[in-house]
Amino acid sequence: MIAKEGQDITLRCNHSFTSYQLLAWYKQLPGSSLEICASGTLQGSNICRVTMSIDKENLSTQLSISKVQVEESALYYCAVRDTMTETQSTAVSKAVLEAQVIKLKHHKTLLLTYPIFDIPSASCEVHSL
Repeated sequence: MIAKEGQDITLRCNHSFTSYQLLAWYKQLPGSSLEICASGTLQGSNICRVTMSIDKENLSTQLSISKVQVEESALYYCAVRDTMTETQSTAVSKAVLEAQVIKLKHHKTLLLTYPIFDIPSASCEVHSL
């Protein structure tokens, strides 16, 4: 998928968990650590201008970015934490159980690349609105 600066884009992530504790999107700028973009009912933050939606019936989530800008070029991660394998003591260290990555290239054209983990139960799509 190719998107030009100023377009609206939607990143879609499918997963296989029917029951989960956390569903989140993270953003990673080049040379930086992961920062949370959206989680649960959080509809965005000062880290990125996003809208997150969750479709529990179809086991998916979407992250929409309105009028995407070059400075928003980053790796975007979709993460799901399974309730069946989670305990209170390991919640922080196991934040990313299932993830996909979307790379928005540092140019006026934004490009989808590859998944970070090869997990058969997860898939990711990008749609230009």
